[in-house]
Amino acid sequence: MQLLLLSADEVRRALPMEAALQTAEQAFRRAAEVEPDVAEVQIALGAVLLDREKLDEAAAAYEEALAMSPDEAEAAAGLAAVREAQGED
Repeated sequence: MQLLLLSADEVRRALPMEAALQTAEQAFRRAAEVEPDVAEVQIALGAVLLDREKLDEAAAAYEEALAMSPDEAEAAAGLAAVREAQGED
């Protein structure tokens, strides 16, 4: 078992990023409710969820974007990144 030790400075730097990602996730979830047919919103939500390591939710957002816009390269690339992070190829 590998033990990960972070310095207090590293923890202080990481906390604002996590807070920003949480805020972004909330904002994109609200945007998806308001604009449910906009692929770009789902792509942005997928990217934030991927950054937060919510892989199943990120995959669902990218899949939703691809359902709306099958030729959307950014959604396809995002879904591929999720699958890679999940250990699938």
